[in-house]
Amino acid sequence: MPDVYESASDKPSDGDFRSDIRDAIKQILSLILERNSPFLVNIYPFLSLNQNTYFPEEFAFFDGQGRIIQDKDAQYSNVFYQGILKKMAHKKGTPLHPGAMDIYLFSLTDENLKSIEPGNFERHWEIFRYDGRPKFPIDFSGQGQDKWPVAAKGVVYQERFGCSCENLDLAGNASFAFNQYFQTRDQSVEACDFNGMATIVKQDPSKGSCLFPIEIQSSGEMLRAMCTIGSLFIGLPLFFITFT
Repeated sequence: MPDVYESASDKPSDGDFRSDIRDAIKQILSLILERNSPFLVNIYPFLSLNQNTYFPEEFAFFDGQGRIIQDKDAQYSNVFYQGILKKMAHKKGTPLHPGAMDIYLFSLTDENLKSIEPGNFERHWEIFRYDGRPKFPIDFSGQGQDKWPVAAKGVVYQERFGCSCENLDLAGNASFAFNQYFQTRDQSVEACDFNGMATIVKQDPSKGSCLFPIEIQSSGEMLRAMCTIGSLFIGLPLFFITFT
């Protein structure tokens, strides 16, 4: 599906919604404005660069080192601020909305199951690994003070089982894929078979920087465990009543 927003030039002020949906979008925006509700635009500068080899890389990613776009009284130096936290700390805002702004960062944790249909990227862009472990120091103050983010607390992992076919050659690649499936299915025994080509192992099959993930315990698994414990406690009084 084509983008819902188009522009005849590189100037933001020339942008408009597609003609076939413009009226419907305006009705939606009018309702949002009437209710004083937020309106979120999800901008992917990387996709612009990925889909158009002529899209200026500096404009997409870096901190104002590319060419400047003069749009009436406003100047734009980039689409995505690499130093977004620094910018927010300085309360500069944007050319048309100067001053402090409310921002929403999505997403802070890796999206391991993100579709790669648009391309093999984006699954590991975030600050934290899938289990809430930080990947690198970052400056949250905007003052150049890089510090390690606080890791998530209370994360419950599955049993340290892996579904492996050994090595990291052709078989190793298949093994990694098998393990991904096995972990995302809550380590179900049926999820590590693949017509007898895979087996459940307790040794970590990771090799060097190639880490085989061990899934964290899902809320559904924890709820089932709680229900099982609850059933045991409910059954105990019945046992004593029957045999006393």
